Amino acid sequence: MNLLRPDGKLLPGAAQPAEPGMVAFDSQCQLAPDGVSGFACRADGITVLAGTAYRRVPGNQKVCGDRHWPVYRCVRGCSQPGAPRVFRISPYEC
Repeated sequence: MNLLRPDGKLLPGAAQPAEPGMVAFDSQCQLAPDGVSGFACRADGITVLAGTAYRRVPGNQKVCGDRHWPVYRCVRGCSQPGAPRVFRISPYEC
């Protein structure tokens, strides 16, 4: 599952870090073309996510009435130090 552009360039309008020391997600990772099924991060990135890829799967926690609120599970690069196996993303509001 390779979701990154072959040229590795940033998309136009990529977000800038909000605070010093923060790294904008879209400067290091790119969402799947459908925008929800997963994401992959650049192998030459500067975060612990470098070289990882995640796929959206049903979770096991109830959030906003959904019994299987989705999570993003690591599918590539998972053994790298510091790379989380699962991302649980809570909604801004229900």
